[in-house]
Amino acid sequence: MNREQIPLQYKLAAILSVFMLVVPIIIGLRYQEIMQASDFSMTFYVVGNMIAHGQLQDIYPPLQAGSLIHTPFDNYAHQLLDKLPARNVAIYMYSPLTAVLFAPFGLLNPVAALACWQIIIVISALACIALLVPPHAFKSTLTRVKLLGWVALFAPLLQQILIGHLSVPLGMLPLSLGYFFLCKGKDFLAGCVFALLFLKPQFLPSALLFIGCYTFTKRFNALLGFLCGTLAITLLTVFALGPETLVHWYQSLKFSDTIFTNPAYNYPHYLAVSIPSVVLQLLPPEQTGTAKLVLYSLAVIIGFFTLFVSIGLIKKLGKEQSMSLILVLSILVLPVVLPHFLYYDLCSLVCAALVIQSNALPEVLGVKFKRLILALYAVINLYFVYFFAINIKGSHSIAPVVLVLFMTSVFALAMHQFAKLNPNSISSVVWTSDENA
Repeated sequence: MNREQIPLQYKLAAILSVFMLVVPIIIGLRYQEIMQASDFSMTFYVVGNMIAHGQLQDIYPPLQAGSLIHTPFDNYAHQLLDKLPARNVAIYMYSPLTAVLFAPFGLLNPVAALACWQIIIVISALACIALLVPPHAFKSTLTRVKLLGWVALFAPLLQQILIGHLSVPLGMLPLSLGYFFLCKGKDFLAGCVFALLFLKPQFLPSALLFIGCYTFTKRFNALLGFLCGTLAITLLTVFALGPETLVHWYQSLKFSDTIFTNPAYNYPHYLAVSIPSVVLQLLPPEQTGTAKLVLYSLAVIIGFFTLFVSIGLIKKLGKEQSMSLILVLSILVLPVVLPHFLYYDLCSLVCAALVIQSNALPEVLGVKFKRLILALYAVINLYFVYFFAINIKGSHSIAPVVLVLFMTSVFALAMHQFAKLNPNSISSVVWTSDENA
């Protein structure tokens, strides 16, 4: 049997990909004091430790709190992490159920907990390849190497691993798994899985786009599954943690915009990479109220227009042929409409890249969008290099505006190209269950 010949450049790319996935974990082990300021250590490890030690009531700021500085959570974090800089404000504003998920990590020391979570992130990212790419693509070693590169050589995903955030295990993975079930014709299971995105709501609009498309084309199982999953999550939270916790969580959300605009919280402004957040940071505080009304209204309009185009794709091309197109749109729209979408959340583009590179798009679009996603990767990676190597002080720059304008242009181009498709132009690889083929 002849072994498949892998060109030298791809062998080197495979080695580099594995190296890049491992490096963030090594950094976490080597620079333990610095990593106490990572998102995982000062947020998720701290909340897990508090849950493990019975201090659930202190994870959110008191109802009467006017600031997030020196709250019980912030004070606990600085006591637990003795090397955490005093200027860093520890904040937890995620779901109470997410806090419970990190309770086991709170029983470990900070270094071991971070390493374990980083490994989970890497495994989750690799699992997305198996969920999004048709099985026949894995027959080629060269293709496997290329797909690994699309995962491992993307700065937002590497940043995810380094700081230990949620976007891969609680965002990319549920989205990919839900897409996998939809492709297999298991709509109810897909809806149940999509409900998990309430734990990472920045990815929720992607799921809602699929739910909306299926509902308006009289496929109700996905909606039913989503409602059942949402109800299960809500009941689990209430019965396990009590309704008061939900009230405190809801009240804490009033600080969500303040974190980005108040210098006291020391938040890196360059991490915000969505149209609403970038525009709001350019405006003086007295104008943000009116701007929010305009920006959020435009976001809703764009969201509904994306839904309209996606429904049209299903009606024109059928469910199987339109699945990959809707997934790409559902991801490209996120930085255009979400008010709180940060640089590391751009790891969602890995899902779009995997689908595009596995030839799931119609042949008429395949080459064009492979080049487009490569350009998008390059621009986003260069943005990372600029702010974390050149502009290390994080001074204000036009770079975030350029980035969001480029991403918006890519989204607009995708909408235009997809809307023009018709059944006569379709020739694509379709991954479905046997009964739906």
